[in-house]
Amino acid sequence: MKETAWMHWEHWILLSMLVFLASCAQQKHIPVGHSVHFSVDTIVQPFVSNRHSYALSIGILRNGQSRFYNYGRISKTDATSPTQHSLYEIGSITKTFTTTVLAEMVKKSEVSLDDPITKFLPDSVCKWPQDRPITFLDLATHHSGLPRIPENLKKSYKINPANPYSNYFEEDLLEFLAYHKPIALEERTVSYSNLGMGLLGYLLMNIEDLGTYESLVDKYIFRPLDMNESVVNESSENLVPGHDNKGHAVSHWEMSALAGAGGIRSSTQDMIKYVEACLTNKFPSDILFQPRYRFGDQGEIGLAWFLRKNESNGSTIIWHNGGTGGFRSFLAFDPDQNLGVVVLTNSTHSVDDIGFQLIERLTDKI
Repeated sequence: MKETAWMHWEHWILLSMLVFLASCAQQKHIPVGHSVHFSVDTIVQPFVSNRHSYALSIGILRNGQSRFYNYGRISKTDATSPTQHSLYEIGSITKTFTTTVLAEMVKKSEVSLDDPITKFLPDSVCKWPQDRPITFLDLATHHSGLPRIPENLKKSYKINPANPYSNYFEEDLLEFLAYHKPIALEERTVSYSNLGMGLLGYLLMNIEDLGTYESLVDKYIFRPLDMNESVVNESSENLVPGHDNKGHAVSHWEMSALAGAGGIRSSTQDMIKYVEACLTNKFPSDILFQPRYRFGDQGEIGLAWFLRKNESNGSTIIWHNGGTGGFRSFLAFDPDQNLGVVVLTNSTHSVDDIGFQLIERLTDKI
């Protein structure tokens, strides 16, 4: 069956260069050198002629110093320039927040990576054979054998194709699990699953006895890092509109039961705080960033995070990207260089290439 665009929610690796409508970059915070300014503008410049792209926000962190660059306009009808406080849907970068919570809970011995998830689900829901367990580690590394999306998501999609996850609720997720037959262990491979990560967020939320996924990430990440601009599914006056690949405005996405797979909305201001926490080991890096499996041609995978070689110096780049119906995002950091990059846009043109070029070309420039 031919898959529709909403089924290919995200995961783009080094796509061909795209272009972004730009204005003069706005720079704030601690200066980190003229060479950085030049490199960012040079990398972004080839993207400026695309009339179907709008806002583009970039954050760079090196040795505790941050700088922000903003290009373009909010929308066709709003010439306001974005800022580091503009809010974007970050899509699947949310998955790294979900696994960060998991790592924190493992550190506190609340759960084990090897725990079967049936231990935390009603017996009436999961009557799975004991020889085919799905563990927290399986969910966190896309090794569960679960499909990319649940079969019964079609119902939600039919209700609102422009916001396909918004009507997929807890009862729908539990219904899917009740009828799902796990794949045999020997037949499982690493296969990207929005369902698996959404289920992981749902399980952790219930174990913590919290009513929403936002309460979960607020407890473990937003509040400790003072990420005061970040929300899950909620609107905000700083939330910019999303656009499709032709520049048409599209609906924002609400993730409902699968919020742990892609429900966060954030700014470069907040995301740089998250990058800094990753670089300074505020989270259990030995759990999060340990390579677990090969992941095709893209390198290795830890707990949600992808790991690849930095072609500039041979060090390891830890990264993830994301996308929804009207947004694309990219985050990467190089612990050896104490360097991190965040790229957010309110269009569906990939920003992976911008992000990888930035982190590789800025390695020796800051």
